[in-house]
Amino acid sequence: MASCFIRLRWLHPTRVVYELYAANAKREVAMSSFEIPCAVCRRLRALFDSFGEADYIGEPVSIIEHSLQCAALAATYGDDELVVSALLHDLGHPLGMEAGFEL
Repeated sequence: MASCFIRLRWLHPTRVVYELYAANAKREVAMSSFEIPCAVCRRLRALFDSFGEADYIGEPVSIIEHSLQCAALAATYGDDELVVSALLHDLGHPLGMEAGFEL
């Protein structure tokens, strides 16, 4: 079973590259990478650090696991914009939790 994870690669103090990887017991495969401003990166990381481990609306996966699964599937199509969209498509869930709404 493969797992997915994100690695950050800092370009300089104001830009960062998010790299999405799939890994299994034998190897890692970089599936996609995209550059974003550091302020956005810090905000996304804070949201996922605070709320990413929460259940994804009653499913047996967390919000971050669901986001990574979607991004991994999108990466099979080789389009970075699609990967970013898939990764962040449910960003409203942790934003709502941060605002005090119950999901």
